[in-house]
Amino acid sequence: MSHALIHAYAAQDVGALRALGAPALACAAFELHWSGDLAGAEDACRQALEGTPRMAPEYASLVDAECILVEVKMGRGLRRLAPDSALNELATLVWWYARFSHFFWVDHREAWRSLGRLALLSLRTPQAGTLMTALFLMGHLLAIAGFRRLGFALCRVIHAHWFERRARLLHAPTRFSEAIVFAAFPYTALVSGKLARLDSIIGRCQRRLAARDPYYSTIFVVSSLYAAAYTGDVAKAEVLSTHLKLLHERGALLRYRPLANVMPLLPMALRGYSDLVKRHFAAVVEAHDPCASDAVINSQFYRAAAIIALSLEDFDAARDHITRAIHERRRSRSFHAWNALDGRVLELARSRTPILGPHAKPLRLLKHAPTSESPVLFGTVILGALQALPVGFEGGLHAFEERALDLLRRHFDCPSAELRDVPASIALGAPQLRVGSRFAVFFWASPGARSDCRTTFAHDSAGLVADQ
Repeated sequence: MSHALIHAYAAQDVGALRALGAPALACAAFELHWSGDLAGAEDACRQALEGTPRMAPEYASLVDAECILVEVKMGRGLRRLAPDSALNELATLVWWYARFSHFFWVDHREAWRSLGRLALLSLRTPQAGTLMTALFLMGHLLAIAGFRRLGFALCRVIHAHWFERRARLLHAPTRFSEAIVFAAFPYTALVSGKLARLDSIIGRCQRRLAARDPYYSTIFVVSSLYAAAYTGDVAKAEVLSTHLKLLHERGALLRYRPLANVMPLLPMALRGYSDLVKRHFAAVVEAHDPCASDAVINSQFYRAAAIIALSLEDFDAARDHITRAIHERRRSRSFHAWNALDGRVLELARSRTPILGPHAKPLRLLKHAPTSESPVLFGTVILGALQALPVGFEGGLHAFEERALDLLRRHFDCPSAELRDVPASIALGAPQLRVGSRFAVFFWASPGARSDCRTTFAHDSAGLVADQ
């Protein structure tokens, strides 16, 4: 396979592929995949492989590998390459990357094996630019396995001195394997306990991450949602949980269905809205089929369920859920970074210790994290909102939301703030906050005013700003 073809594919350059003579059906499949239409790309790949006349072997092999990668992203499992495709070095590299993406959620021993092969193949095909991605992912797995300092140091050096520098100084096109770095780095920082750096890392990764592919966008949102929910930033968790649900509905990513169902309940449970959560939570847990999900997804589902059950003071259920989370985590043969958190939740469940209320023990699930019972202090804004309650009763929820928005506009000196039915795109980077059933999104004409607002949010709302 020519170096020009490898470079064009790695750079996701459909125009260059067409110039090299790539078949129209193959180019259509690549373009759909790289634009984020995973379902359309899957259909296009199959049409290209089954169509007539048959494509040249080098393109047929690459489309076969591309189809496997799309299937893995959608949670459809992993299949092997066709025997002829295994002779194509680029197709083989794409397949081993897909294999890592699959086994990350299933068995980290096999994920490590996939990374080793990916690194070796990257040395043989440097035009693909996947070597630094493979090394970053090795650091990512080290941090998850409990080797926090080593894993985070490796990821931080590669992220800062290779990927960020390349994007900032070289203005090089984004390679097909680079998005995973910006999507996963917030999770690396979270499990490594780098909470002081977490907001900065999330912001930098957000600016670099192309939001077209729902797979990488979902990984980024899940990572940011964990950071918000497990450090007590409830308002940010509300916005991100809504993003996760919308991404799941649009992208049909089957793997994340359990998390899309349970994670939106976590912020409400931490706020103390037990009456609103209890019935829906019971239905979500009852509907979850652990046999249909990977070990890592099951572990994440039951961990969130245990914390929700703690919030509801259903200590027996919390103990059962966290025990299952620990069992599923051990099945993955990694994720030891969650040992302390799981042990803390299990301790609270066994001791039947409430985590909400005036006499509750502060919920410090992560070291150095703020407590979940930090007061919400908007001062005059809260007083004004309380005064608006009679208007809300008379005009309904819509009138209350409009009154609350008016108070927020004046408090933050942001006349252009607006209410939306869904959160603003994470790529926009606008501060936003849930108000009733909608989301207040803040826009400023000058960067200085925006910076002042972030400071005001940080001080006035006790960490309840939602930057994503």
